[in-house]
Amino acid sequence: MMLIDTHCHLDAPEFDADREAVAIQAKQAGVGMIVIPAVEPNNFQKVIDLSNQYPHCCYALGMHPMYIDSASPGDVKRLYALIKQELARKGKLVAVGEIGLDFFVTQQNRETQEYFFSEQLGNFDKIFVIKFLFRHAFKLVFEVSFFVVDAGK
Repeated sequence: MMLIDTHCHLDAPEFDADREAVAIQAKQAGVGMIVIPAVEPNNFQKVIDLSNQYPHCCYALGMHPMYIDSASPGDVKRLYALIKQELARKGKLVAVGEIGLDFFVTQQNRETQEYFFSEQLGNFDKIFVIKFLFRHAFKLVFEVSFFVVDAGK
């Protein structure tokens, strides 16, 4: 049985001192795949680069609700273009994420969170299936609709 770590922020500064050791130890412990989710446009390239550095790592691209106050609608377009590019080159992209709603930590920007969540969730249904949803998004997603399963194939 292969274990998959579906949510490891290996790109975080906390891993700067021992990132390689952590990746190797995970592999030795039986973790066959690590998914590194992006949280903001500034770390898209870093998660791509890390997944290319470690054979058992792949990545997800998205904007986490805690980082969207500095995002713009243009960032969603950039994300969409990057996802299409990565899919075309058959890179190690496995999901759209980390996206969602977080009203526990940040409640004052509800409309902004809902906008970016909706844009990321809705715009990518036609090109990609899997999405990493942050904790508070599940209820809204299942109230509104179920995922459109259409990977463009």
